[in-house]
Amino acid sequence: MRRGTAHPIIRTRAPSPSGVATARTATVTSARIVAWARANWAVLAVFGAFALSAVIVPTFAPVATTDDWAYTRSAQILLAEGRLTVFPVVAATAVFQIVWGALFGFLLGPTFGAFRLSTVVITALGAVALYGLCRDLGVTRGRGALGVAAYLFNPLVFVLAFTFMTDAHFVGLLMIATWLFAKALALTPLPPSPTAVRRGGTEATNIVPGGNASSGDALISRPDGSQGEERGETASNVTYVTSERAREPFSLRIGPGTRLRVAVGVRVSRRSPSPDPTGEGFGVRVSPIDARFILAGSIVAGLAFLTRQQGALIVPAVIAFLLLSRRLRFDRASAVLLLQLLVPSLLAIGGYYLWLRYGNDVPHVQASFFREVLEEGWGGTWWLLRHLTAIELIYLGFFTLPLMAAALPFVRTIGRGIPPRGWLLFALWEAIAVAGVAVFWTSGARMPYIPQFFGSGGLGAPDVLGSRPILISPDVRALLTAICLIASLLLALIAARAMGAAPSLTRSRAALVLMIGLGQVVGVLPPSYHYIGWAAGSLDRYLLPLVPLAIAVTLWGLRDVRLVPPLGWIVAIALACFAVAGTRDYLVFMRAIWAMGDKAVAAGVPLDRLDAGSGWDGYYLYERGLETRLRSRTPKGGPWWVYFYAPATDSAYVVSGKQLRGYFVVAKAPYSSWLQRAPTTLYLLRRLGMPWPPKLETGQGSMPVAIQVRPAPGGLETLETGSALPVPTVDAKNAPRTGPEDDNEQ
Repeated sequence: MRRGTAHPIIRTRAPSPSGVATARTATVTSARIVAWARANWAVLAVFGAFALSAVIVPTFAPVATTDDWAYTRSAQILLAEGRLTVFPVVAATAVFQIVWGALFGFLLGPTFGAFRLSTVVITALGAVALYGLCRDLGVTRGRGALGVAAYLFNPLVFVLAFTFMTDAHFVGLLMIATWLFAKALALTPLPPSPTAVRRGGTEATNIVPGGNASSGDALISRPDGSQGEERGETASNVTYVTSERAREPFSLRIGPGTRLRVAVGVRVSRRSPSPDPTGEGFGVRVSPIDARFILAGSIVAGLAFLTRQQGALIVPAVIAFLLLSRRLRFDRASAVLLLQLLVPSLLAIGGYYLWLRYGNDVPHVQASFFREVLEEGWGGTWWLLRHLTAIELIYLGFFTLPLMAAALPFVRTIGRGIPPRGWLLFALWEAIAVAGVAVFWTSGARMPYIPQFFGSGGLGAPDVLGSRPILISPDVRALLTAICLIASLLLALIAARAMGAAPSLTRSRAALVLMIGLGQVVGVLPPSYHYIGWAAGSLDRYLLPLVPLAIAVTLWGLRDVRLVPPLGWIVAIALACFAVAGTRDYLVFMRAIWAMGDKAVAAGVPLDRLDAGSGWDGYYLYERGLETRLRSRTPKGGPWWVYFYAPATDSAYVVSGKQLRGYFVVAKAPYSSWLQRAPTTLYLLRRLGMPWPPKLETGQGSMPVAIQVRPAPGGLETLETGSALPVPTVDAKNAPRTGPEDDNEQ
């Protein structure tokens, strides 16, 4: 532009109304997200820590743990062949888990790590449901976050979250279903009327039938269970309160047989004194059961059954609650409600057993269940009831340790206001727990009483010969027993106090959660029949469903009790450190075992002559034994898995956590452990009389031909002359000789 010329006029187009609306919507949405994140920062930090732990733990380690090889192979077969199969040795239904894991395998590749990640994700989803449930039970955000931390970082929950076992998947679905069923107990408002006017708050949203008459100064019942006199103003058709003390909705008793749940400064219409339990004459509509959530919860409960059979107990527990709370009647509405509850679950159950009958064949482990129950009879059932009741009470103390630590300084407050029936519950609980600990103590048993994934060796199933060195000494186990007993008794006090809680929506929801929890207590019995006569009598992972349900009900019971949150967080962080380190050590240990097994195969050890633990044997050898119908080739006295999962192996060569009598050391290798102080070592052993280097069998005489292929992610892997690796990691010519100077026998 030349000097002296006028500046040109810059024309701009006014933004369109739709663009302005979109920008405003985006701004409002982002502001809400930021506000929600600020309000829930504590639980977001917990989930962030859980996600970080998945990086610390070798989540994608190429190993199977104890039983999860079977679900891994089923998911791989589904992806490779489009065929859904459940092996005969599988006791759980497992269908949902196989499909869920296959989805992750499709996205990330059909590897052990992808399937393990699916468990981590569904465990986190279950924790989200737990947090939502706690909020619906009237629990504050901070306490809800502590409950989520107590759940996710409980050592038993955490270690199972990093496997591909059905237990963690089932608990995730159980919590989602429980949350949906609890949300179904919701109350909805009628459209505003001229006589129902806002005044400094929001309109009344809930009404609960029942209560006492009051006028003038109204009796207030808050969500936390506390009560107090609030000044009210009453007219012939209008009642409202002006209290500034209650920041959350509370219940106001305004007349015979009615109780309105209102917010601060709410003006509520009262159109007629009718005690109609629907509440429609009082400006609010009671919707005791929300059909949408009932249907959604029933569908998720059906998926839970398709993971473990205990899912069939969820809907009956909900029906029992509805009957006991008199929400089911002989009318059309109740019939429709029952259909919504039952149809999805019955379709899942019926469809599964039809598929088993005509599409898969019934696994013999599932078919033998009723036979075991009948064989044990009432005597075995009574033994299980006595044994497991005491054990479950002590484990409940362990599951709620962070919460009990936070509540311990106010134990006297908890003891006040307990009704007589509450003291009866406490006395019974105390008698069973103390007597159980005494009996177990005299027999030498200490916590953990039913170890599988949490025992004296740390975290993880010990299904490898020699296992791992002892991590938790008897003295530490005795201390843990005492701590869990104290926590259990404190939990009993909380339960006794909760029996005097005033009627409210949150109490109804807590009762529903409790009923579902009692159903899962019953669900511990069926799989435990197999272990009658064993020292433990059950497995710890069968108690996993009790963990989040106990946490939710406990937090509800503590909703109006002062706590010391730092004490709870200290215990939760300590458990988290142990859980992360212990799970990391377990997966590193398993990875070292599988690496040693690969070295043995690379050196020429045939797969059907090697035992490297239940996961290795099941994954590589089970299908071989199933196809050929082999009888067990391992001499009597071997571990259980070589007879159950791997009859194809003769265990001439073994991978072990220690030297074994009757075996010579071929090779050894250290492995890393954060929790063990002493060095840790794995051994490759050969049975006395077995050659080294091993000789490849050619099928002459009575010996079978060596296995030439083995399962692998994405299909089968060919073993060339017994070599699983192109370049052997154990050189046969440099391997230890079989002379006396190289043999270390123990």
